[in-house]
Amino acid sequence: MARIFWQSKIIRGVAVAVIGAVAVSACGGGGGGGSSLTYAESWVKSLDTQDTQYNYRLVKDPTKQSGYVVVDDGYNYYAIDIHSSRESQYFDRVDYFDHEAIRVTYAGNGYYSDYYGNLYETTTGTGKDLEKAAAFVEDLKADKIADQLIADYGLSEKRGLQVAKLTLEWSKLKKKRSVTDADADAFSTEILGFSLNDGIKAVKKAQLEGETSDLNALIDRAADENGLSPEQVGDLIRKFAQQ
Repeated sequence: MARIFWQSKIIRGVAVAVIGAVAVSACGGGGGGGSSLTYAESWVKSLDTQDTQYNYRLVKDPTKQSGYVVVDDGYNYYAIDIHSSRESQYFDRVDYFDHEAIRVTYAGNGYYSDYYGNLYETTTGTGKDLEKAAAFVEDLKADKIADQLIADYGLSEKRGLQVAKLTLEWSKLKKKRSVTDADADAFSTEILGFSLNDGIKAVKKAQLEGETSDLNALIDRAADENGLSPEQVGDLIRKFAQQ
């Protein structure tokens, strides 16, 4: 029974605490330290890393156009809504920038103007800016977690960000109240594609009856859900078993 319990803990660790250790370290609780970059700086830095043809530099953050920043690609200035990029269907930030960036020109006195005369210049802080700042911090945390998931576990940028956001939501929920088995099942399904309960049943069946087809099917499902190989999922499980 002890062996079954240990295997169940692995499934729970993957389903409930999946990337929990990553989230802690990415948010400043682990080795490597935190980052002083703002969300806009982090976004442009990531864009610059992905696109080696240009040298991107953040020029204005924030601007009078909500959500927009001004970016210099080494040749021209562009205004880009970096916050709407999260809801876009583009492949990555380079693709998003190529389709959504608005060419602007320097209009003097720190102002940048697009073709229609919209001005992009730093705003004076207001009460609403505090809400924006909180959103920026949340986005930055998600970006940090996603970057580490991509580097450590091979998740795609899109899936890494999805999992990062789910993890932050889970952390918020745990701070508000005690989590239930139903919460764990829902979280497991979002991350792995199957419920915690189904995972535990499959482990018990494998241990008691020697029948591993159900467990293998769940691992395959988790691999498909996250764009990983079954071997990578197995590696992820082993890593969390050691936590």
